[in-house]
Amino acid sequence: MDEGLDLGGEMEEQEDLSQGGELGNTEFWKDLPDEILEDLYYQLDQPGATMGLEDDDINNSTPMVDADLISGMALRHRSGVKEEDGEEEGEGAVDPRHVMHGEDEEGDEEVETGERQLQPKMVIPPPQPVISQDQAKARLVIDQVHALYQSQEQQLDQMRQIQQQLILQPQKEGIRQLQEQQWKLNQQIELELKEVQALHRSVILDPPALHQLRMLLQRLKIQQQKIELFRQELQLVLNPRSPPPCIAALVLTDQPTPQVLFKGKTLEDSYVLILLTGSNVNVQTISKVRAILVADEKSWKTKKPIENETQNMDPMKRISIFHNIKLNVSTRMSMVYLKFGVQVQLAGDGGTHAIESAGSSPIIVITNESQWCDAAGKLLLFEAFGGQAEIPWQHLANVTHTHFLKATRQEPGRPSRRLNHGEYQYLHYKFFSGQLSVTQQQASKFWVWFGQVVQALRFKRHIANLWFTGLIYGFITKAVCNGLLSNEEVGTFIIRFSEGYPGLFAIAYVDDDPYDRVKHYLVKPEDISSNKSLPDFLREKPQFTLLNQLDPQTGELRKFAKDAVLKGYYAKRKGHKPTNGYVLL
Repeated sequence: MDEGLDLGGEMEEQEDLSQGGELGNTEFWKDLPDEILEDLYYQLDQPGATMGLEDDDINNSTPMVDADLISGMALRHRSGVKEEDGEEEGEGAVDPRHVMHGEDEEGDEEVETGERQLQPKMVIPPPQPVISQDQAKARLVIDQVHALYQSQEQQLDQMRQIQQQLILQPQKEGIRQLQEQQWKLNQQIELELKEVQALHRSVILDPPALHQLRMLLQRLKIQQQKIELFRQELQLVLNPRSPPPCIAALVLTDQPTPQVLFKGKTLEDSYVLILLTGSNVNVQTISKVRAILVADEKSWKTKKPIENETQNMDPMKRISIFHNIKLNVSTRMSMVYLKFGVQVQLAGDGGTHAIESAGSSPIIVITNESQWCDAAGKLLLFEAFGGQAEIPWQHLANVTHTHFLKATRQEPGRPSRRLNHGEYQYLHYKFFSGQLSVTQQQASKFWVWFGQVVQALRFKRHIANLWFTGLIYGFITKAVCNGLLSNEEVGTFIIRFSEGYPGLFAIAYVDDDPYDRVKHYLVKPEDISSNKSLPDFLREKPQFTLLNQLDPQTGELRKFAKDAVLKGYYAKRKGHKPTNGYVLL
């Protein structure tokens, strides 16, 4: 029976990105004559066609990579992740910073070096994460596009050198040929961008591939920006202007994930900016780079809404890094952006030119924890849908995973515990009935539940550590819990996220009731507090003795005495010395 655990009224009831910076511009070649454009399009469509420069002074340039290489990368199957047994288990080893260390402010008890494991454990090397066939194909495409990106970097460097020569010694035919080559390279990059973006919308990617894809998108757009600067510079040779404009751009190289920030706190991410210029632009002096806050609000109540907003730029590398920007205003649940500006002076020009970056990913600044879930959901839906009424499930899953890893403070390419195939299945069928496309209304309803789970992982004491190590199983239904525990001994239990009460936990445990062996207890808000964590609550309940721990790498369950695995999280109990000679009970 349930002595010591009052279940009256406490049993759980039956439970019922992408936004990218606009660095690339595919419309700027309209100034070329129609006959040249028609010829270029024809040549681009020919298998094996290349367009080398013919002028003797510039014939050492590297021919462009054929555009049809990219078309051969298209995935044959884009129906989503395959539902095969054993797919997509946990990723990598658990971050040692998160493992088995209590963080109670009263001080932690030391964890015993020898765990009292109730079942024998085989010592085997950690397996590599299992990925689906579609994920493997996606990795191949991403690697191929990355190889093209590196080749294109070399071509752009050669293009810069060739363009410098042409500006010093203009040759009309050489300029025309260089324009053609730049046009073709831009078109190839556009094909690569479309292919990579299609992957994000058609395959649920594993975290390393997802992180690499996001970085690759940004870098390809920067390459397009370099080509645009070259194009503008060649146009000035053909059509001089007085005074000439400054052919330069200030670009964010690593665009952070949209984030929620507390007022007066430092942004978690660094902002890295690079100054790009045309091939023949001679920068003499560079001012400090300044960050500005862009918002609908025109007048803040504080004189200094942003701190640590200026940073020097390395004059050689032309890179500036902002590590600790702090925002001192609440944005009232509205999205704001950061822009960066710099002033440069050119040799022989004498004038000062102001250059401004495009906006950063959106930020929402809040004042208290209760606002976090709504703010994070607003950012996620904005990035996922971008004004669309309906998107593929795979696209929402990828955006959600990116925001999930950010919210739980994990490295995007090497998370301690990622969402695996079974957890995606759980979410997909629970909230979207397995549909291939999802609406924003459905996604909003999903976030009402999932967002509260993420908030618990981010803010509640010990919860993230317990989840990273598999002590909290997490995403699992009552029915599956019943099956896992049906043949277990009395006192065995699993910790899961409540399906009907967002952000709360349920304990599935084996009771001695012969008619209802597996019971489910809802951990109510009053069961835990700032001075009493979830492990402290479990410690007090004799009904819970043997904890089934999930191995995030293999998906296997292993059973331990609860004190052996939770002791490091227990609050240290203070001793009381009697003052009157009597013993306290």
